[in-house]
Amino acid sequence: MRVRAEARIKASATPFDRVRLAMLLSLPQAPNQDAERARVLLTTVANGPDARDTDLRAFARALLWDLQDQKALSDKYDRALALERAKRKTLEHQLQELKAIEEQLNHRDTAKAIPKL
Repeated sequence: MRVRAEARIKASATPFDRVRLAMLLSLPQAPNQDAERARVLLTTVANGPDARDTDLRAFARALLWDLQDQKALSDKYDRALALERAKRKTLEHQLQELKAIEEQLNHRDTAKAIPKL
């Protein structure tokens, strides 16, 4: 479907075809997802000089806002994930240190429990 839409863009390059391709490119689970390219296509339509396509331009702006919101959320979740990974790494390190301390204490207790001959 994307190949056909891209072929139509190259052949006719109508604003409608650009919006249609941008919609295909912006699907989150699509194998050919390319949000940046979708943003470029939508921006050209949203800022286009053709006064006849005011509804299409408004629709392109709405899709563009949605893409920007998705990007902002994605960036927010990426930052939160990075923080959680850092916390996890710190906690794992602290756990290893506690295990080492526990092992030293057990070894020392074992050494004290052995009677001297």
